[in-house]
Amino acid sequence: MNPIAIETRIGRSTLVESVHEAIAVVIPAGERPLLFGAADRTTFLRSVAKPFQTLALFRGGVIDHHGLSDEEIALVTASHGGEPEHRRRVDALLRRGGFSPEDLRCGAHPPFTPSERRRMIAAGESPGVLCNNCSGKHAGMLLHAALLGADPTSYLDPDHPVQRAVARLLGPFLGVDLDGAVVGTDGCGAPTWAVPLSAIARAFARLTDREFVEEAGLSSAITRLHGALAAHPLLMAGEQRFPYLWSAHLRPGLLSKDGAEGVFVVWGPRGGLAIKSIDGLERGYRHAVPALLHHLGWIDEESHRAWLVADPPVIRNVVGKTVGAIDVVIPQPSILGIEEPGGRLGYEVLSGSGDPSGSSPS
Repeated sequence: MNPIAIETRIGRSTLVESVHEAIAVVIPAGERPLLFGAADRTTFLRSVAKPFQTLALFRGGVIDHHGLSDEEIALVTASHGGEPEHRRRVDALLRRGGFSPEDLRCGAHPPFTPSERRRMIAAGESPGVLCNNCSGKHAGMLLHAALLGADPTSYLDPDHPVQRAVARLLGPFLGVDLDGAVVGTDGCGAPTWAVPLSAIARAFARLTDREFVEEAGLSSAITRLHGALAAHPLLMAGEQRFPYLWSAHLRPGLLSKDGAEGVFVVWGPRGGLAIKSIDGLERGYRHAVPALLHHLGWIDEESHRAWLVADPPVIRNVVGKTVGAIDVVIPQPSILGIEEPGGRLGYEVLSGSGDPSGSSPS
């Protein structure tokens, strides 16, 4: 019951120089959930909550009232790179609702996209609030506040009607009563809830559970959301963001979303997968995700090979020379058992005599 290990080695040495650890919960469609790790860790949702925050806009009538296009649906779900197209579209969305960038409460940071960040530095430009990777989400929240007739200046308050609408929608997907959950503040200032990783995997598995989404009355909204994210990964992410870079290897049918502090999700008809890098660093899931998806059979051999060519599991020095390797060791999983009170899942060790290492050169 060890965590997933991402091991780095330099040169031909067998010495493991560093190890990043991750845990993952996988809920395959129609099968019992699996835990890769020693415990079902509680973590904050961070930006992986964005698809559900967008669904709250659907349920609240914001999408229909303002006639949001698929491009705009991708943008309000985005952790974007702050590229000119992202900023232009967020600004237009704000002005459609009678707002301006000054109404956003997410703060400013340099663009995530390296080329745009370098251009702004060279031009002597200061990053504005539209560069914030969450500015699209915040624009959607302002539109929601206006439609509700609620105070737009306090839309980030956990008790604001906009945030309560998000919690009411999100809780049933997670299987957690968010009224009793620990509430934190995300980097952009929005509320974020601490929940078991199994609850996050469950929420994304339920996005493709036909019976569940029909009962929730969200079938058409989820179909449109998934279509928008699949068609516009560059708007939903950016030229150097993993959901965009990896979209070609996940097709057909799988989508992904990243969050701060090493949280990442993949979902589609095969189910839901949530992974948490324990040290909060990207490398803790960057090479584990393709290895785990291949291990599970969610991507085929050809897709896996292409992924490794595009993002090889190696260490390069400053001049670009390969000087080391990265290995992913996938442990024997545990089978998550019957739900316990509060939406948590108990687990039992998976029996069997197969090789538990699952070592992969990815």
